[in-house]
Amino acid sequence: MGKPVRSVTPGCSFVSSPSVHVLTDLSTDNLLSGTTDATALLSVMESLPSVTIRYLPRLHAKVYVRDDSEAVVTSGNMTDGGLTRNHEMGVRLLGPAIVGQIREHVNRLSTLGAEVSADNLRTVAEAAAGLRQHWRAAQASARGEIKEAFDAKVSEVADT
Repeated sequence: MGKPVRSVTPGCSFVSSPSVHVLTDLSTDNLLSGTTDATALLSVMESLPSVTIRYLPRLHAKVYVRDDSEAVVTSGNMTDGGLTRNHEMGVRLLGPAIVGQIREHVNRLSTLGAEVSADNLRTVAEAAAGLRQHWRAAQASARGEIKEAFDAKVSEVADT
């Protein structure tokens, strides 16, 4: 879980497109863990002229498509960690044939999702921000307990 990316780089070719369509998973786990940052999505929505955000539960794909000329398929989340610190892998694809197929698939997935308004996104962002610390504390506590139980079990098995 990295620090969310808070700004959009104006020189990025994906940002120069006339419209941006974001398909994302706004599930509670993703919002509270920081995997999906509703505040960053809201910032994108408010910073660019034509942005549509759609929520599709259980979406894991990271695909960025620009027109029919360029697409990136990657393991990295659009977070600081995913873009700068983690060891991620992805491919940049050029050309209308393959990019068109990717765009078509993403568009089909989009029809399964629900559009999210700026007001709804703002509400979700505020709720997540208010609960994120509690979530992280609970996760840390559970991880500690599970690690202790695991270490005890490994030690027990090693002693036999």
